[in-house]
Amino acid sequence: MNWMASSLLRFLLIFLVISGVPTVQAGDAPPACAVDYVASDHGRVIPSKVTGIPGARLTLYRIHPDNLKIGYLQNADAKADAAYLLTGDKVQQVETCDGYAFVRFDGPHRVSTGWVESDRLAPQGEPYQLTPPNTEALCQAAAEIMNHGGSFPAIPQRSLDKVFASKNGYSDYGQRGQAMTRLKVGDRVFASIDVNDGGSCSSTYQDIWSADLSQKLSPKTRQYDDPAYNLSEGRDETWVEILGKPVLLGNGPGSDVFYISTLDDGGNIHTACKGSLQPLTSKRLVSSSDNKVCAAITRGEEKQAAMGEPTGDSWITLSSPLKGLKRIGKSGNDVFVYEDGNPSTITYKALNSGSIDLNNDGKPVRIALVAYENSSGAGCGSGVHLEAPVLIDKDDHIDPSEPVNDAIFKRIGGPLYEQEAFPTGSMRAGFVIVAGKHYLETTWNSGEQQIWSLSDNKAMKLCSLQTLHYVVIPNDDVGTVN
Repeated sequence: MNWMASSLLRFLLIFLVISGVPTVQAGDAPPACAVDYVASDHGRVIPSKVTGIPGARLTLYRIHPDNLKIGYLQNADAKADAAYLLTGDKVQQVETCDGYAFVRFDGPHRVSTGWVESDRLAPQGEPYQLTPPNTEALCQAAAEIMNHGGSFPAIPQRSLDKVFASKNGYSDYGQRGQAMTRLKVGDRVFASIDVNDGGSCSSTYQDIWSADLSQKLSPKTRQYDDPAYNLSEGRDETWVEILGKPVLLGNGPGSDVFYISTLDDGGNIHTACKGSLQPLTSKRLVSSSDNKVCAAITRGEEKQAAMGEPTGDSWITLSSPLKGLKRIGKSGNDVFVYEDGNPSTITYKALNSGSIDLNNDGKPVRIALVAYENSSGAGCGSGVHLEAPVLIDKDDHIDPSEPVNDAIFKRIGGPLYEQEAFPTGSMRAGFVIVAGKHYLETTWNSGEQQIWSLSDNKAMKLCSLQTLHYVVIPNDDVGTVN
């Protein structure tokens, strides 16, 4: 998935990777309803409301707290974090267990699920049946969540027994199984083993077993038969919830495609939906601080400002390289690498130059558009491409590290430029003219377009628009995959 897309889908999912099960004394073990939580269509739910004094918080635990008290599941991500409900919030009670209730909370952009103290809930009506989604509804719901910045709630996992893992080859390099998800379809319960294929750019896929782990239902070619397998290295399959139904999400970095699959009562996985980024018929305005400029952009009234090839005398220099970088380039397209041997390579390249009325005061200044690229072959690899304007100084130098230029690069490039992480993403830039005034236009590979004012050498975002959206449709080119 081009990412943002990859980072949006990895940035939009909640992964619960569970490790190691310590020895648990029989008297200390949590109740079976907590340990063996089974994900299923939520069926009958009880409409309820959170009680308490106004503004009081109610912690939403991802894992039943009884598991956490004795360390049955060891993972900081499984513990209570910033997730909480407030007095008055309306929820759907799915089931109760040892003083806690598993609930669904329909927020403005996502559905949250987890365990809360049951004595803080008050029923608000008769139980009713949640209607399991058909394929059309499932695909539509996935698209709605993706296009509104939401995320898919992850299905809780439990640790995989080490003896079972060793006996069945899940401790081998190339097939490591550490976690398990229990799923109920109709009257049958299945165990889904989360398998990691190892390596520096590992992928995960799901093997389906009978509930008692006596019979493996997935064939040896399970991962190869799945359409998500062909997306890219580093792909992932994870059980998540959409419309109260457990579904399998398959995605991979470097691709804007993802798949949603369902499990039938025979233990077979069926690919239900295929999603991908597609152009919007018209730009959608997300935010605006200048209504006139943004309205003109949505109507397509902007014109591209003229820029030409960089002059022969202009060359890139870094008077203050980013921390940890050492210059090794000797030409105009200077190259920089990390001094500590990190395999990442950083390149600055002047793309074009021209005279731009940056302050819209009738006094054009010389500007170059510079591409910053950071690539690495480590792990699954990463590749960042960012473009930003750089003032050309009186000596004909193009210096992205000069304070004014560096501030603009950091403002519009964010963490991708400041080296806080090594994800993959790209952003193109250019100058546009709206009603006779110059503005910077940036477009991310996620489809987000931004319009900036660079007045007084400060970058201020005026508009944020969306040019792409996720289209999720029933998948008709792949059927049963195991």
